Amino acid sequence: MVLSLSAKNKLQFVDGSLPPPSENSPMFPKWPRVNSMVISWFLNSLHKEIAESVLFLQTAKEIWSESHREIRTCSCGASGKIQKYLEDQRLIRLLMGLNESYKITRGQILMMKPLPCLSTTYSLIIQEERQRDIHTSPAINNDAIAMGATTDSQFCSSNKSLTCAHHKKTRNFHPPSNS
Repeated sequence: MVLSLSAKNKLQFVDGSLPPPSENSPMFPKWPRVNSMVISWFLNSLHKEIAESVLFLQTAKEIWSESHREIRTCSCGASGKIQKYLEDQRLIRLLMGLNESYKITRGQILMMKPLPCLSTTYSLIIQEERQRDIHTSPAINNDAIAMGATTDSQFCSSNKSLTCAHHKKTRNFHPPSNS
């Protein structure tokens, strides 16, 4: 989200570096419109239950502060364990959100010790999807290949007589000359 906001030059709406302007400022009419746009991005990217819980907030900064909480580092190392626990919970939510056709993939990922990170899991799921696409792509029509082979062999031989199966007419076939 930070990357997207930075790319659109809207990060200052969530980090507090661009507070709402005063009512007599020429920027006053524009600021609420852009703030509303950033809020809509947040609401569309949040889970429905979380979006409903922050819908009453007025600024993108307030929503960001409510939805995004950093775990502060400490000297005892507990913050790293908490961070890993939270990432594992997000991973499990992702896996449980997959439909039943991913049952085997989900089981394989959950059996990994330690659990992979979200990006690795996402890559594994995408790889599985691509494999499915390969296996479900239309099969090559063997009849068309055989017809092509028959046609090619006709060009290699001398004059042939071809019969139309529909009209029962015979025609002589003369292959193109090489010169």
